[in-house]
Amino acid sequence: MKAANLIPGLLLLIGLILFQALQPLAWQWPTLLWLVAELWVILRGGRLPFAELRGGTRFLITIALLLVANLSSGWGNWLQMGAASLYVLLAVKTLELRSTRDLFQIAALLLLGMGLAAWIRVDIALGIFFVLELFFMLLALLWQGFLDARRSEGGDAQQRELLQLLLFALFFQFLLLPVLAVFFFLLPRTPTPLWHWGGGVGVAASGFSPSLDPARIQSLQLDPAVAFRAQIRGPQLAPAKMYWVGAILWQDDGGVHWQPGQVTADCTRVPQAVWQQKILLSPGHHSYLFALTSPARVESGLPLERSASGLRLRSPQDEALRYTAWSGVGDVCFSSEQRHAALQLPDKINPQILQLATHLRGATPEQTTQRILSWLRGPSFHYSLQTPAAYPHGQSLADFLLHSHSGFCEYYAAGLATLLRLDGVPARVVVGYHGGQYDALGDFWVVRQSMAHAWVQAWLGGQWVLLDATPAVSPGDSASAASASGQRFSAGGQLWSWLQWEWLNWVINFSPSKQRQAWLALGSLGQGGSRHAQTGGLSAPHLAWSSAGTHWVPFVLLSVLVLWWWRERRRHRLPPAEFYRQRSIRLLQRAGMRDLRPGRENSWLCTLPLAEADRAELGAALYRQRYGSKPNTAGEQSLKDWLQILARARRRLRAGVHARGE
Repeated sequence: MKAANLIPGLLLLIGLILFQALQPLAWQWPTLLWLVAELWVILRGGRLPFAELRGGTRFLITIALLLVANLSSGWGNWLQMGAASLYVLLAVKTLELRSTRDLFQIAALLLLGMGLAAWIRVDIALGIFFVLELFFMLLALLWQGFLDARRSEGGDAQQRELLQLLLFALFFQFLLLPVLAVFFFLLPRTPTPLWHWGGGVGVAASGFSPSLDPARIQSLQLDPAVAFRAQIRGPQLAPAKMYWVGAILWQDDGGVHWQPGQVTADCTRVPQAVWQQKILLSPGHHSYLFALTSPARVESGLPLERSASGLRLRSPQDEALRYTAWSGVGDVCFSSEQRHAALQLPDKINPQILQLATHLRGATPEQTTQRILSWLRGPSFHYSLQTPAAYPHGQSLADFLLHSHSGFCEYYAAGLATLLRLDGVPARVVVGYHGGQYDALGDFWVVRQSMAHAWVQAWLGGQWVLLDATPAVSPGDSASAASASGQRFSAGGQLWSWLQWEWLNWVINFSPSKQRQAWLALGSLGQGGSRHAQTGGLSAPHLAWSSAGTHWVPFVLLSVLVLWWWRERRRHRLPPAEFYRQRSIRLLQRAGMRDLRPGRENSWLCTLPLAEADRAELGAALYRQRYGSKPNTAGEQSLKDWLQILARARRRLRAGVHARGE
């Protein structure tokens, strides 16, 4: 690729990175317009007809394209409109690309695009895309400036020089990332995240629904997205025993569409806590929190409703949520209101289902339960996410129980709960998740949308007992087959999952309260906090940040060593005379000499506010270092001394002008 075409090539690469970051907003016709513009510039070189048009004409064309892009995106759909406008402007500026000024404008648009991406996604890929875009944009700006300098000298850039700029860009970004981290730590946080303001895009949406809806569960069980991550403390649980309670459904409509209903939790008895869970919910529209079976208490900082329908939030939340829950064994809360709700039946019931319930009824509630479970687990029933061919528009509960005997968890849960209620056994349906994938690197469990599940709780022996009639899932039937078998991550998948966990914990979920805790921790360190930490004076967050702060020390030292190595390498790579000549040119540039071409020094010296003798001494020092046969450290120091005298003379001159002005 020619040196002149490298800039459009880099911009094409950066634009493709932005395209990935903006998924699914980027799938619009302005993106194709931008791609055509990039390929035109790369293939046709400097012949750009659009750039030759008058400024007013280009402005009108741009306004027209923006109007069409916004209207085609749907007025009021601000995120789609923003992405469409961004790619229109990128296409226009790409066709106008002629100078460094245009490149800076494109860089600003690309950074604006990454800001737009932050509204719709929160995964670690956002950080990776940002770092890549920053690196390639820095390389493009450096290369453009280098090309301009070479063209002004009448020369051309070489491949070796591009490699040097590439290494410099890598090194500069290595130093820049800690600076960005400091700004991220110091700048004020927004009380609510950007995706809350953005109105929800599929990238950051939770698919859980607090109702029994076959179509919803079917779609979730094909979705590998992460619902939440959880660290569990307590007796070890096999994945098959992990039932994550979401919503508890009491209201039966006579089919498979159950609802939470209005049932209060007026019971003060709670199970004794056995398992502690620290849970991080992925961003989405959350009305419920999740916990292992029989939640005892929750610490979330968010108000919960006193309801028997689960851990229900008073107001839905869209951001990532972090909370701690404690769960026990056996829920013993059973009021008269709950008993009435757990035996509620619809007005109309298929007579054949009534006959079936009578046939399965036993002498005791326990016997009835066992007979129904044995029947549902019989050889005639099998699990399938596919709708039976005889029911192309979906089957009813009666179709499932009496004819097809084929369905997924919602049919089994609704069928079991209905038959139990018909036989006088209080029952309720629970929707949530089942199982999990263990990440040994971070010591946490990953629960995916594909692990969405429905089961039943029946009142037996003075407590709510978990009943799951759904047959074991075969690997070919569902994406969640791994959840019950306890399948673990591959080495790469485990590392990626851990990085996602840390990213969500320390970047996405770095709330104003966490920021205040971090500031307090650093303040404590500044006042002898390490001594207090040894005596228990600092809280857990303080200790975590204090420990993290010590990890920055070797990083800073390493950065200093790398900077010193780079400087020494540059110094010894050139002959000593050439090294000092280049340094003298940089000193003159800092002193205000604009025209650095050889032989232009006298013109600059004549403009300086120095006495004639001082100008002569400065000129002699300058010529010794730039054109002498043996420039050295002593000569450089002499030049610096005279330049400092020049700086003081300029300050005195400015002070005198200011005094006369007053």
